[in-house]
Amino acid sequence: MLRNTGLAGLALVLWISTAFVAMSPKRGERVVPTGAHPVSEVFPSVFDALYEFWGEDWLPTALLQAQTPKILLLNYSAYDSAYAEKVMNILAQQIPSAEISVFWKGSPQQLAAQVAQHHVVVVPYPANDPDRLARVYGKVLRQYVLRGGAVIFCGTDKFGILQQYNLFDLDFGYFCTAIGTHEDDKDHPIFKETPEDFVLANYVYPLDVSDPAYVSLANVRGYSTVGYKPLGSGKVVYIGIEYYYSEPIATQILANAVCWLCPPSACNPPAAEPNKSVSEADPPPMLAGRVPRRVEEQLYAGTGFGSQVGLKIYPNPYIEKAFLDFTLEKPVTTTIEMTNESGTRVALLLPYRHLNPGQYRVELPNLSPGVYIVKCQMGNQTITRKVVKVGA
Repeated sequence: MLRNTGLAGLALVLWISTAFVAMSPKRGERVVPTGAHPVSEVFPSVFDALYEFWGEDWLPTALLQAQTPKILLLNYSAYDSAYAEKVMNILAQQIPSAEISVFWKGSPQQLAAQVAQHHVVVVPYPANDPDRLARVYGKVLRQYVLRGGAVIFCGTDKFGILQQYNLFDLDFGYFCTAIGTHEDDKDHPIFKETPEDFVLANYVYPLDVSDPAYVSLANVRGYSTVGYKPLGSGKVVYIGIEYYYSEPIATQILANAVCWLCPPSACNPPAAEPNKSVSEADPPPMLAGRVPRRVEEQLYAGTGFGSQVGLKIYPNPYIEKAFLDFTLEKPVTTTIEMTNESGTRVALLLPYRHLNPGQYRVELPNLSPGVYIVKCQMGNQTITRKVVKVGA
């Protein structure tokens, strides 16, 4: 009886296996999990939207003959809304004739319809991917660039977001201050009216790019800070420069890049301020105490953590988001809190914790506008920093 039952069970297993093989995809076919489909199937109108505006041409005649540059700010992944607004203001000031549109979030179809009507898409400081749309948006941008569009990524220490957009290959990212940037191709249009070597008060964000098609135009110690990748009939540009605060050289490079990517009839960037060298340029008002000093040259790993001596809060004042950077040279028990001016604790940023040597970053909360004290207790040492939270 047991033998007969066993034979019947074996026969049933063989029958199920045969049925499964018969229904499975042929060898070599792509297997798509249940509920998942290729992007072109899930969002067919993504590609339809590009054809709707561009037809069969690689670049539509309307855009080629445009008399003004048409710029789209893709703010979905921006560091914060204040940063995105600052980039928009820089572009409006540097290129007064520009028509600037903004896209915060929407369906891939909506993004495709927007990008198809613009010469250039600018992505300010990509640092967030709250709804995990960066990879899908990257696919839309890739199709847009292949057909003749252009995308500019502004600098970021969150190189993983750039990897999610997946428009060029990179292995790592960094950020640094007080280190000279060298233009590898000083005659390139992106560097019109800028010096071959310069130092910025703001951060710069070099990348370790592994994409063989990527062309580096400027570098910090061998790592690309400005460059581009030809892709199909378009280009993907990286400008690893901070734009939270305005600096003449930085804004000139951004304006030059936009105009380089637009049709010649659409854009002519303004000339830089005459008779004003890098050393003479006024530092941004909020950075008056952070003018680069050669003796403090440092390069930080792009995992996102770094500081110079002690603790540093950036940006300060801040509107929505700020970070406290600090470095520990030896193991120590650490706790960090925020208080108001009366000494009442308003936030516990880091409970008592034993930290190993290294660089750390703590995010400050989005509190009500006011003046706050960040209090860091490291072993027997207490360090305080004042930070100002302003309204939007």
